Amino acid sequence: MVDLVREIAEEEFAKGEAKGEAKKAMDVEKAMLAKGLDIALVSEVTEIPMDELERLRKEMSN
Repeated sequence: MVDLVREIAEEEFAKGEAKGEAKKAMDVEKAMLAKGLDIALVSEVTEIPMDELERLRKEMSN
């Protein structure tokens, strides 16, 4: 039983950590776009598809 609780806690911690990393990555992408960096460069550095970055840039301008 203790092992099961520990395993569940570790899984939940990993999920939380992944969410935090994803939010940080999104913040960095937004900052790069807000600074006017070329979308192709942002895509190359972040490995985010250009169409997704274009969508993000449009959201930011609204």
